[in-house]
Amino acid sequence: MTILRNTTIWLRDNLSNLFAIIGILLTIYLGVFYVPGYVREYEMREISSAHESLVTSVQELIYNDLPLDSHDLDTLIKGKELSQWIVYPFTPDELLIQVQDRFLSNQFIPLSQRKNLVEKIDDIRSVLPTPTNQIPEVDDKLISPANAVSFLSIFLGISASILGLIGVTARSKKIKEESISESVEERTEAIKKDIHAGVMLENKVREILLNLFGQESVHFAKAGAPIDFILKTSNEKRVGVETIYTETDLIPVRVINRLIQSSLEMDMPVLLLSNASLSRNSKILLNEFNSKSRYQIFHINLVENENAEIEIRSFIERIA
Repeated sequence: MTILRNTTIWLRDNLSNLFAIIGILLTIYLGVFYVPGYVREYEMREISSAHESLVTSVQELIYNDLPLDSHDLDTLIKGKELSQWIVYPFTPDELLIQVQDRFLSNQFIPLSQRKNLVEKIDDIRSVLPTPTNQIPEVDDKLISPANAVSFLSIFLGISASILGLIGVTARSKKIKEESISESVEERTEAIKKDIHAGVMLENKVREILLNLFGQESVHFAKAGAPIDFILKTSNEKRVGVETIYTETDLIPVRVINRLIQSSLEMDMPVLLLSNASLSRNSKILLNEFNSKSRYQIFHINLVENENAEIEIRSFIERIA
């Protein structure tokens, strides 16, 4: 149940951040992968359309026995690149090879005529300029809208993701600071309440002691002393009185250890008055100490014990 509760609280506090991160991931996907991929697919369709158009045009020119040279091929390719904003991926020679394949696969043309058309294309290919191994320079005018959209999409996607991450980080930091501030304020308020309750309990104990033993017998301990009051009995014996206020249900062992140390250092018995009961281990430790030491440490719960004043007087009289 604790794990489920902690998980629920974490989701409640971080749900907006989770949605923000999911939005950032979707932005990255759309901007860096989906949109450029879609644009690239669109560009390939444009290139395919231009290629089919060029193959058809060259076929028509050759079939009708019209003159065709490298300049004509370059002009046809350049025209398609400019009109459709693409970069044609084939050389004139590669274009002619594909035209040959189209003629050979066209069974509506007699085989002998197909052979003549292929030979005519071979003659044109033989006089084409030999391509160089240098990579051709890309004309700035041929930067297609598709490429521009891809670059813009990637830029916007990355920019939006960076801004989103900065926003999520800043918001998380602010929430954390507010949470810490709220926690500090709550803790400060709780400490103030504990201090106030502790002071009230100490005043109550002082009133009880004054009522039981008189003002001459009850003295505040010196500053820095491990106890709150020193009670002098009628035969001049001293008893340390310590008041403990706690928000917990039980007084832990560390408190008993401190009282034992105080009793040994100040060489006197100690009366512990509190608003809570001793823990099991605290009782065991206290009983062990009382069974071995010549001084007793006696505990009274002022909240649960209706006869607290009677027990206080009984303890003082017993050790006096």
